[in-house]
Amino acid sequence: MKMIIRLNLRSRIIIAFLLLTLVISSAFAYWVRYTMLLAEEELFNKLLFAEVSDFIEFYKYDNSIINRPRSSFTLYVQQKDTSGYIPTYVLGLPVGLHEIFVDNNEYHVIVREIDEKILYFVFDLTDFEEHEEFINTVLIIGILIAVFASVWIGYLTGNRVISPVRRLAKQVNRLHEDPTIKITTDDYTSDEVGLLAREFEIYIQRLQAFLDRERNFTADVSHELRTPLTIINGAAEVLLENPDLNQKERQKLESIFRAGTDMAQTISAFLLLAREPGKNPDKNLEDTLLSRVVQQQMNQFQHLLRDKPIEVNLNIKEEIHISAEPQMASIVVGNLLKNAYTHTEKGTVDITLNNNELWIKDTGPGIDPDFRDRIFERAFQINKNKAKGTGIGLSIAKRLADRYNWDISIHGRPGGGTKVILKFNPNTPSC
Repeated sequence: MKMIIRLNLRSRIIIAFLLLTLVISSAFAYWVRYTMLLAEEELFNKLLFAEVSDFIEFYKYDNSIINRPRSSFTLYVQQKDTSGYIPTYVLGLPVGLHEIFVDNNEYHVIVREIDEKILYFVFDLTDFEEHEEFINTVLIIGILIAVFASVWIGYLTGNRVISPVRRLAKQVNRLHEDPTIKITTDDYTSDEVGLLAREFEIYIQRLQAFLDRERNFTADVSHELRTPLTIINGAAEVLLENPDLNQKERQKLESIFRAGTDMAQTISAFLLLAREPGKNPDKNLEDTLLSRVVQQQMNQFQHLLRDKPIEVNLNIKEEIHISAEPQMASIVVGNLLKNAYTHTEKGTVDITLNNNELWIKDTGPGIDPDFRDRIFERAFQINKNKAKGTGIGLSIAKRLADRYNWDISIHGRPGGGTKVILKFNPNTPSC
């Protein structure tokens, strides 16, 4: 697996300075070295040929000069009858200029033929090569110094460049603690960071206005809708106590009461989901007995089984205690149970509580495996023509379950039907 290394802005600035300095200094050192070699080669050859030419001119007037010692070069003479002492690395070289390396020493040899004599002018350039090595060392040291200097300059420049970015990041981070804090853009210059800060300021102002509208909306919904729903449910409950009601009137009132109760629960769910996670996580949480919630929801949606040959079985293998708002737990369990009741036309609905899990198995038409990953999407319906709701019930149940760190999964059954597993996480809920 390929590992991606992410560097911060300051490190990238330092690396950029380092690479730029390394490339430029290396190119400059190479150019200096190459120019020096060309100049040295041309200058040495010019001096050597001038030295040899002067010697030959003197030799024409005074042959005895050939026996005189010279400090700038060593002269070897090869005649037809005798060679004398001539080094093997020189003997036999043709007329012209030659570069010879012997035992880490460099020699330039100029060969001339005069009066049936072959003259070997040998120039020892070893000292000059040592100077070249010294120059090479100086160039390498210069490159290293430039590299270290670039790192230092890059560090200082990086700190200066990212200083306003860090200041802006700190101001944005403080918004988590207090959303009313405003970003002050007066301290920023009119560069890219200043432009970013001003865009942040505009965005945060729009976001704050949106949050204010949402806060006002949820407050209005909580007050303006809950109050009439409470009145409707209360009136329906009082009317249901009237023994003189006929069957049709009672069914209508029960429908009104159930609709009001469902609406109140839905509003409560929406208000909880609108609340920011992490705010007052322990508020309104109770030690709730799951079997009691399941039985209440079974009674709540009993009317969905009317005129259906369906047998409902509740198997409590182990009592499950959950830490949650009872009303929110009822919404999650109720939506899962309602979904099973609605889509099952005959057979059984088996409800099992065991090992910190709630299982709901039905003998309905089942869910195509291609749709199981989308079943919790808002307003998603497998068969819209036969749908009896808006398709948001399972979406609400999933979102509420996520708030409490619960896990909902849907599986197919071998003989047809659906199996829903609600697993309760014993960890602290996030809502």
